[in-house]
Amino acid sequence: MMKNSKSFVFIWFVCLLVLFMYLAIRPKQAVTQSANEYYVATTGSDSNDGSQAHPWKTIPHAFSSFVLGSGGVIIHVANGTYGTNYDITRGGASGQRVTVQCDNGMASYTQAQGKCMLTGGGYVFLFEGSANWIDVIGFDIGGNGGMNVAVDFPGTGLTSGGHHIHVIGNYIHDMGQTYTANGFQGCLDGGAINGGGNGGPDDTQILRNLIVRIGKYPSPTGGNCAWGIDLAGSAILMDNVIAQVSTGGVGTHGACYEVWANNVVMTTANAFVPGSNRGSIECPGGLGFNTFINNYSANVTNHYFQASGDDCTTGRPTKFVHIMTDGFGTTFKPARIGCDTIVPAVQTQSPTSFFVSYVSNGTGNYHLGSSSIGIHGGGSNADCVSGGLTPCVPTNDADGNPMSSPLPVGAFTSGASSVVSVAPTSLTFPDTFTGTTSAALTLTFSNQTASAVPMTSIVASTHFARTTNCPLGGSIPAGNQCTAQVTFSPDSVTTFNGTVVFTFTGTGSPITVNVSGNGITPSVPAAPTGVTLEVH
Repeated sequence: MMKNSKSFVFIWFVCLLVLFMYLAIRPKQAVTQSANEYYVATTGSDSNDGSQAHPWKTIPHAFSSFVLGSGGVIIHVANGTYGTNYDITRGGASGQRVTVQCDNGMASYTQAQGKCMLTGGGYVFLFEGSANWIDVIGFDIGGNGGMNVAVDFPGTGLTSGGHHIHVIGNYIHDMGQTYTANGFQGCLDGGAINGGGNGGPDDTQILRNLIVRIGKYPSPTGGNCAWGIDLAGSAILMDNVIAQVSTGGVGTHGACYEVWANNVVMTTANAFVPGSNRGSIECPGGLGFNTFINNYSANVTNHYFQASGDDCTTGRPTKFVHIMTDGFGTTFKPARIGCDTIVPAVQTQSPTSFFVSYVSNGTGNYHLGSSSIGIHGGGSNADCVSGGLTPCVPTNDADGNPMSSPLPVGAFTSGASSVVSVAPTSLTFPDTFTGTTSAALTLTFSNQTASAVPMTSIVASTHFARTTNCPLGGSIPAGNQCTAQVTFSPDSVTTFNGTVVFTFTGTGSPITVNVSGNGITPSVPAAPTGVTLEVH
């Protein structure tokens, strides 16, 4: 009996040795950096653990409690109404960004409306201290005349907080009308998005936001009241739509390493103001290396580009490329200087012809109309100023759809009179264990036409499933979007290929999106009879 016991132990030892040798010599899998994910919901509690099953209640608590993962942090925020005055002093690092996102609003600023609503007096996000490398995506911010600023990152200098901030796809609106600054009611302390600089190229990115009805319009006499975006130093601004703002659409206190591309500014005193009043602080190396490209502005009472001083210096040029306006007001004030280049000459078209549906206060449909001169009228990365930031044009439009080629002028791709699309055009799921269901990936259906599009069905093939907020049996209004959340559930170890088919009434139906994923299963040797093998 003792001999059999020793034999059994020896055989089990050999099995374990073989397993360990296999694990040692098997091909190494690439190490995947993963983000730590946390959840916030109005129904949660800050005494919870922040998991999806037990979310926290407040966004500030999430920022104060997260543990930075090798791939950063994602803070998922559920639909609901949240407060304001978030003083954030923690952030991420290079390659480890902290993303705070409204999960149901992040497809575009249209999708953001009415989802995760941040409303109240004062400010919303204030990033300072060590609050760097942060993304703010997909929120509905505003709806309160006493609100002063939506996103504030005032850092100036290399050591202060508020650098490498990305503000993407937010709906920022109806704020500042009753706020008082500098003795004037309806004035803000700066912009709805208010940012600092660091004396050179920075990773500040303001992308695909709708910023409308900010401060009192028109501005009180003598009041330098409110800006859509007010920055100091280097920044990348792309695909933003800004309307009915007291003083100006976009302004900067030091014009160096700026990229302002495919933005739309309407109904303000001055559309774009590349300033120099703090140039020695924000641009110690000198002004210039700026690219202003593919922008459109209309209903501007003063100037389309008003520089408070020079925006370039010898050897550090600025380029104005494919600029379009409605033809009223002064294009450049003062006249551009020798280090500026304007190519081609500024083109003009009324906003009623340029857009599908022009409304001056930001409630219109700002996709390009069928006769718009902006369709394929823009410049490309070949037009970036030498020595400046590249790329200088966006790869996606304000809907998140790939830009057309040649590029348009304005925030949306191509003409909107006959475009219905789904983005992205394919989905590839991460390897998924058999018998389980993957995390959902998002498909966005966009109606860029001038009329409502009736939707019939969204069908996913076997091993894939979808949920949707699209009104099947109803219609998507002109200029609107809806989404489908797609999951993958493999039942064997193989590669699965399938489709998700969007059927609607109109040109281009149906739209088919290819989807794929691999089913995998852990390979664990069977334990000998009578022995329990615990796998961690």
